[in-house]
Parts: sequence; C-alpha cells; structure tokens
Amino acid sequence: MVVSSGSVITATGNETDVPTGTTLVVGQKYVRLVIKDSVDGKNIYIAVNDLYDDYSFTDSAEIDFTESGNDVTASIKTGSIAESKLDNALQAKISSARTVITEIAQGNPADKHILVTKTAGVGANPDTYTISESDIASAASLSAEVTRAKAAESAIDGAIGLTKAADAETRTYSSNVGGATVIADINTLDGRLDSVETFIGNLTAISSAEITALFAVNSGD
Repeated sequence: MVVSSGSVITATGNETDVPTGTTLVVGQKYVRLVIKDSVDGKNIYIAVNDLYDDYSFTDSAEIDFTESGNDVTASIKTGSIAESKLDNALQAKISSARTVITEIAQGNPADKHILVTKTAGVGANPDTYTISESDIASAASLSAEVTRAKAAESAIDGAIGLTKAADAETRTYSSNVGGATVIADINTLDGRLDSVETFIGNLTAISSAEITALFAVNSGD
C-alpha cells in the first residue's frame, strides 16, 4: 500500500471513497490519505480529533481561565487565596505578625493602667485589639490636681518671697535683707548674728564698786 497524497478535509457527507465500516461525521475534520494502488478506490480517513487530546478548563473559587484563540490564560481572583493555602514560611510570618500585640487584662497584673483586649478573628478576618484605660485619672481629676499644685506653688512662693508673672514660670526674689536668694539672706543674717555674738563676748562685766560709784550720793548734796 502506497500513499500518493494526503490532505485535511472537513466531512460533508458526500464522500464516495470512504472504506466500508468507516463513518464520517459531517463537519468534523479528517486526514485523507489517498492510496495509489487502491483496488476498490477507497482511501484512508483519520479523524483529526484522534491525533490529540482535548483539554477543557473550568474556573475555580480561586482561578479564572480565559481563552483567546489557541491561548489559555489563568489568573488569580482578587481576595480568593486563603491563608491555609499560602507557603508555610509565609503563614508563619503572618501568624507572628498577628501575635505581636499582647492582651493585657485588668488586674493581670493589678497595676496596669492600659487595657488591651483581644477579639479573635474568624476565618479570613484578622484579630482585633481594643485599647482602653484602667485606672487613669479622669480629665476633671487631672485639672483639679493641676489647680491644687499651682495653689501650693503660690503659697510657697509667697512664704519665701518669690514672685512671677501669671503667664511665666520664671520666679524672682526680693527682700529687705538685700540678698538675691533666700539662702543669701540667711547667710547675711547669720553673719550679722555672728558679729553681735562677737561684740557681746568682748564686753567686760562692770564691778560692784563701779556700780556703787555710779549710784553714789555725795554727802555734801
């Protein structure tokens, strides 16, 4: 058997050289091999579909398939990849990042001033954390404490001679002694007391005779 020629045809149903036992499907492509020494004038027909495997692509929850001519493109759907399907190393990094914040409950220990409360995420939803106060003073209490502290400062300033402008924190000192500070005045007064003490220590006691002489009455008077 010698093949003299070959071609690809689309079956029309009018072919007369189809071998006995072979049925052509109208509209389907075939490879037609013309046999040079065919006794009965019949040739060989091979369905083109038999020469290759036909594959179909079905979209999934994560992947979209798009066909254009002979090309098939696969793309990942936005927001479709679950954490469980990620690389193990990446899962570990995500898990580590989600546990950086540590929950701090009131009374654990009891001296915590800030509460961090964790609400565990469900599925793809992340954990959430709520930060709130524990025993931090209220704004009203803080304002009252500031007022009390300023009143105490003013009382102390007045007691030691300090003065300051209402809108300033710098204080000045003035006194009748003449020192620039309270300590300078104390040192000045201490020096003066030392001088008085020295003067008194140098005094000579008056004798009884001298006292009598001071108050003696002349007999001729």
